[in-house]
Amino acid sequence: MRMNDEQNRAFMNDPRRIEAEKRLHEAVRQIQISLKLDGNAGYYLTVLPPKMKELEDANENLILVEAAIEAELTGSERWNG
Repeated sequence: MRMNDEQNRAFMNDPRRIEAEKRLHEAVRQIQISLKLDGNAGYYLTVLPPKMKELEDANENLILVEAAIEAELTGSERWNG
């Protein structure tokens, strides 16, 4: 649903969304750090899968948080979370 300027500002500044976005950025940062280290195939096969899972979880969390906030701001009934 389309939001007006006031709703958009409230959406972008919502502390829940900001926290979820920070979590996503931190997951990306952790992967970047892991990739910068010298490692062999075993290292990457061991270290990256859990970090990728953290990234997936953080991304899914951000999507859910944003959907909930948008529903609250617009009065949409499509969100049932």
